[in-house]
Amino acid sequence: MKTRNAVWALLCAVVPTVARGQESQGCDYHDPVWSTIFYEGRTGENRDIYAVDLETLVVRRVTTDPANDFRPAPSPDGKWLAFQSNRSGTYQLYRVPIDGGDVEALTAGDFHNAAPKWSPDGREIVFYSVPSEDGGDLYRMDIETRETTRLTTHAALDYAPSWSPDGTAIAFVSLRTGENRIFLTGPEAAAPVLLVDGCGP
Repeated sequence: MKTRNAVWALLCAVVPTVARGQESQGCDYHDPVWSTIFYEGRTGENRDIYAVDLETLVVRRVTTDPANDFRPAPSPDGKWLAFQSNRSGTYQLYRVPIDGGDVEALTAGDFHNAAPKWSPDGREIVFYSVPSEDGGDLYRMDIETRETTRLTTHAALDYAPSWSPDGTAIAFVSLRTGENRIFLTGPEAAAPVLLVDGCGP
């Protein structure tokens, strides 16, 4: 069941991020009630985050900044939207009230931090961090304390993390075999296990 949950979580990472106020962010096994889709919209070279209500089809702009804002991720309680932006010069993680408001930085520094995903209980996010050279590893952050824990340590790039629905595992993509492969680790930095092989480059 844990393996199935982790694969499902990874699949949910590649479909639109939806469902304001849904505890599971639309990734339950039962049919979710999807009410809002968050997406990145481009105007010229600028990208901002938008939301569309699936009942009324009304579109509203969530962020407005000359920098690029993208990869929106709504919190399970429907209160916050985490996203990635280069408004500081490097790609960092931010959050904003889901109905709009002041933007709050979650990370800072010279490394590029990307692809935030909320834990099912909404207390943490998992993301990957890329230094100026090749490679990149996974981290998780306690939203309240901002304490970060490194989950992977490898010369190759580990990226695209996604929580299992029960919060006990984190699936991610890695180039550590020379090709894109799906691995599984845990919130306490358990040794990664190859989960899916032969999925193509």
